[in-house]
Amino acid sequence: MTRQPTYMIISRIAVYNDEYYFDMTGCEDIANPQGVFTDRAEAEAEAQRMGRQWLRTTSVQEMCLPSPEEVEGGSDDPEIEALLEGLWDYDDLPAELTDAQLDELMRLVLKPFHVIEAALTDEQRTEAQQILASTPERPAPQVHWDEETGEPSPDYAGNETAERLDRVTQLFGRRYALELLS
Repeated sequence: MTRQPTYMIISRIAVYNDEYYFDMTGCEDIANPQGVFTDRAEAEAEAQRMGRQWLRTTSVQEMCLPSPEEVEGGSDDPEIEALLEGLWDYDDLPAELTDAQLDELMRLVLKPFHVIEAALTDEQRTEAQQILASTPERPAPQVHWDEETGEPSPDYAGNETAERLDRVTQLFGRRYALELLS
């Protein structure tokens, strides 16, 4: 069976540390799958589209932004620079932001969706796509740190939907979860 690169969009996982949320998506072993693609460019474009939609419909307080000190670099767009200066004081992002400005904001501050890669067989890819297509809901299993292994430990407690989603994320070397709990 030949394995081909396959790409999965996952939503961001944030961890709160008494003051700010930190994006842990790229370095953790868990994921919340959003879509499976055979083409990286298509997956990246869909992740950007989903990110813009999310930014337009999510309050700034719900975005779990990094601390202002963590924002590196700047923007050539004066509107984005002005927005960044007071971003943490907004309730919602200004409605008139263009797609390009939202893309710039995602580049600088917050990327709500990421693309990860795994080499899957055609059968595995088809299985993953079918599971995601038939599972629009994303139940929240509790995730705690296993004290013995130091790894996140999801508890699906017989939740068949979470178990199906876990099957997809395992194909990509992760476990299914929506968030980390300490």
